[in-house]
Amino acid sequence: MVRFVSTFRLKEGYDRDESFELWHQVHTPRVVEMLKQYGIKKYVIAKLVSAPEAEPEFFGMAQIWFDNLENAKKGTEYMLSQSQDAFTERITDMRRVFVIDEKEIEF
Repeated sequence: MVRFVSTFRLKEGYDRDESFELWHQVHTPRVVEMLKQYGIKKYVIAKLVSAPEAEPEFFGMAQIWFDNLENAKKGTEYMLSQSQDAFTERITDMRRVFVIDEKEIEF
């Protein structure tokens, strides 16, 4: 499996809980629909709630799984090229975008 991972910050002035709900209820279904053609397998959204001894560095992290690297690259490029929605207008600092080839270890 190959995974797209992105971390980002929330712009000042936006409520964290309200923004997370908007992410979950509006943005996530939109992303899932646009990535079906690239074989999306799993999508996880996460809101950072604390960081040891520091202010949290980012607001959230998105993780999207694909079967192979080609689909992950094409899906990621397509997704990032699309127009913003009510959630993506609230975020900033999406410089941390990764595509990771992973192997799950079962024990």
